[in-house]
Amino acid sequence: MSRLSFPVTIKKDESGFYLVKFVDIPFAATDGRTIQEALSEAVDCLDEAIAAIIKHGEPVPVPSKKTLHMISPTALIAAKTALYIAWKESGLSCLALSKRLGIGLILLQRMLDPKHRTHIGSIEAVLKTLGSRLIVDFAKAA
Repeated sequence: MSRLSFPVTIKKDESGFYLVKFVDIPFAATDGRTIQEALSEAVDCLDEAIAAIIKHGEPVPVPSKKTLHMISPTALIAAKTALYIAWKESGLSCLALSKRLGIGLILLQRMLDPKHRTHIGSIEAVLKTLGSRLIVDFAKAA
């Protein structure tokens, strides 16, 4: 199981929509007319929830036990989240890390911004400096 695959619950509500709630991210929920649509919407919901967590400087929750439906963020958000987690675990300030990397503070802040497009090689380089690495995996679409 991926460190970024989060379990969800799915329940049909009174209006006939399927409500998806993230077990480990209480403020994250979405819905859809079908289970498939609800699960598809859940990926975007997770991306937005993780972006909000990062923006507010909060710790990214550790996913609880695996369930029938697990949702993973999109690739860019997953890479940005890995970078954010590794940076937070390092205990370095943003300024200290930018100095260690030999890059400007604004560039590092953009790299940490989930909404900013960052080259994957740049993310990998920072992760390496932090003693981590990005592992890419894939799965059949549900």
